[in-house]
Amino acid sequence: MKKLVLDLDETLLYSTTESISPECVKLSAQGSDFYTMLRPGVRDFLQNVAKKFECTIWSTGQQAYLEAVWEYIGVPGFTLWGRGFCKKIETTDGSEPYEKPLRQITDDLSQIVLVDNT
Repeated sequence: MKKLVLDLDETLLYSTTESISPECVKLSAQGSDFYTMLRPGVRDFLQNVAKKFECTIWSTGQQAYLEAVWEYIGVPGFTLWGRGFCKKIETTDGSEPYEKPLRQITDDLSQIVLVDNT
C-alpha cells in the first residue's frame, strides 16, 4: 500500500495563539492554550485517504500539540510525527526547517506521496 505523509500546520489546519475567526476552536497542550481552524472538508478528506493509504501526519510542533490537535480532529488510523522524530537543519537565515525522515516509513521513497506547504 502506498504511504501518504501530510503536513499538519497550514496544510490541514491553521493554529495561532489568538482567535482569528468564529470557526477557531480553543485547545490546550502542555498548559498552553491555542486556537485551531480546520480547512473546509479536512475530516472528510482524511477519512477518504485513510482508506487508500498508510497515513502519517507530520508537524514541526511538539508532540503534545500534535496529539491535542489530532484528538480534536478525531480521525483514527494515522501515525503522528512531531518535531522529536525529525532532524533540525542548521541555517544561517534564522529559519528553523526540519528534515522529514521519510526512510523511517519505507526505504522505497517511490512509495511515498508527500503533501506539504513548504
